[in-house]
Amino acid sequence: MNIPGGREGGLYFLSSIERFVDPEFVPTSEDILRARTKTTGIHETRFRYENRDVSLVDVGGQKSERRKWIPAFAGTLVAAVFIVSISDYDSLLEEDRATSRLTDAIELFKALQDCPYLNDVPFVLLLNKIDLFKQKIVQTPLREVFADYPADVELFDELKAGVDYISGLFKLPAPFPEPFIYTSNLLAADSCLEIWKKIWTEVVQTNAPDAIPPP
Repeated sequence: MNIPGGREGGLYFLSSIERFVDPEFVPTSEDILRARTKTTGIHETRFRYENRDVSLVDVGGQKSERRKWIPAFAGTLVAAVFIVSISDYDSLLEEDRATSRLTDAIELFKALQDCPYLNDVPFVLLLNKIDLFKQKIVQTPLREVFADYPADVELFDELKAGVDYISGLFKLPAPFPEPFIYTSNLLAADSCLEIWKKIWTEVVQTNAPDAIPPP
């Protein structure tokens, strides 16, 4: 059985199974968001925001999909948003079950920043599933996964220290500019809207105002 969302998705769907078998079951917004499928190929969504035409391009993240990305980079990009599941810090890739998901994400993020098509594009690092990360670091402390993680971090400060440590792994030395870094829970609609507003105002309008099509 292929349950969307991996381990966390499995726990969610199995804990809600009584709702799902109810003849009068109506899916919630969270049910719909969790019942996602892997992105394959390139998908473009166009919409209007603040009287502007916006094009949002979603590309598949699996290794087999990455060779298809170049056509999406060849146009005019205003910003590149790289989404990482921060709660996957101790998980392995589904493709080979040997490579750390976080290590793969770090290497890919750094390679993209060095891509000629993206030299002048501001990067956004979106550390998703911060809610699960907060729960998980209690069960699997970061110091058990990363040998160089500070041993003197107090338990009450573990969340902030963990986010700072992991986000630091993605940063390239100068002259590469630092990415914009946000944490989120994209399964919550209010969090999605909050993150979108931040990216729009702090990244798009501030760093590439001339690239936004006029009303």
